[in-house]
Amino acid sequence: MKMKNILLFFLFPSLAFSQYSFYYNQGTNTVTISYQGCDLCSYGNQSAVNSCLCWKACQNDQEINEDLQECYDYCTEAYGGYEYNPYQLALCNESCLTYYNAAISACASSNNCGTRPQSKEVYAIEYIIQSS
Repeated sequence: MKMKNILLFFLFPSLAFSQYSFYYNQGTNTVTISYQGCDLCSYGNQSAVNSCLCWKACQNDQEINEDLQECYDYCTEAYGGYEYNPYQLALCNESCLTYYNAAISACASSNNCGTRPQSKEVYAIEYIIQSS
């Protein structure tokens, strides 16, 4: 596992790790990296970048995220414990996610974020691994 961490560090030494999500699939031996940031190259103009940053601020709102976690905790306690009910647990978790998305939309609306911008789709990445 340490080799994977070292490899990712050398692949992206100058990038902020908080803007990326990394996933390693042991079955296929592949690494998936998803960019979570807002930059001019991905969004095309400053207006879209500002809108993206505004939406990200709402997604990272501490109160909204705490409410989501409390909702998930309630679902787990009510339907995931002694009297496990997978159907009700899934419905409850889905309602938490619906509430979360509504809260983010309300935050974006109150902060005049505009419509959520769509980033360009990356279809290929080229990288070089060098060792010494």
